[in-house]
Amino acid sequence: MMPTTHTTLSGLELDLTSLTAEEAALLDRAHKVFGESPDWIAFKNTWLNEVLSIYDRQNLPRREALTKPLYRAVQDLGSRLMVQAGYATMPSYREQIAAIIKTKFDTRRQFCEATGLSEDMLSHVLRGRKDVSIGTLTEILVKIGYGLAIVPLPKAPVG
Repeated sequence: MMPTTHTTLSGLELDLTSLTAEEAALLDRAHKVFGESPDWIAFKNTWLNEVLSIYDRQNLPRREALTKPLYRAVQDLGSRLMVQAGYATMPSYREQIAAIIKTKFDTRRQFCEATGLSEDMLSHVLRGRKDVSIGTLTEILVKIGYGLAIVPLPKAPVG
């Protein structure tokens, strides 16, 4: 069964419920190939072109195609392969907070009201001028339905 959402490395939650049958089938095939840990360049070139060909047949402007959940999910799979291969790093907590704000809140102010973090502090954190403690980060995330997790890093290739 096809999942209804895809969460990107940065924490952006993509709604997959609106995918057409053709889009869902393509994403399913991409997931199967992803599971075989292919070369990230070949994966991105092949699968992003496959996605774009669907939207080209629909005469969808490229700018709009790049915002579609299918494109973003396949792009994220390629990014995950880059991390696994050691060519990219996992997103920082700052990038993840920015993604949560972008997808779950209309404004930074709404995020701050929901979490109790001051707008000034949020600005400093997102710009890398200040950090929040693990305790504070945990508290603000719980208030908006998120949690803090320790995850294993992908292994870089040996040699």
